[in-house]
Amino acid sequence: TANNTKNAKGILTGKVFEYMAAKCPILAIGPVDGELATILNETGTGAISDFGDAVTLEKNILAFFNGTTTSRNEIKVEQYSRKALTGKLCDLLRRLDQRVS
Repeated sequence: TANNTKNAKGILTGKVFEYMAAKCPILAIGPVDGELATILNETGTGAISDFGDAVTLEKNILAFFNGTTTSRNEIKVEQYSRKALTGKLCDLLRRLDQRVS
């Protein structure tokens, strides 16, 4: 569950990436138009319901229970691995270094 705050749309906890790497399905509660929802939808690693949306939460729980959730997109999941994200950071730092030099 994300904190129900003004900036909740942009909050991602490290646990999300750990669950993705462990191949655990993620049942989340948070902004359905936030960063977490985007990642869950594009990777197929979980489902999200908005704060106070008991109907969608129940639907998501039943989908997990019945095995009718979307399938994981391993190519998209790999983009969020520590190795891939560290590589992107290194590339960014190299480009910044070239600009400064």
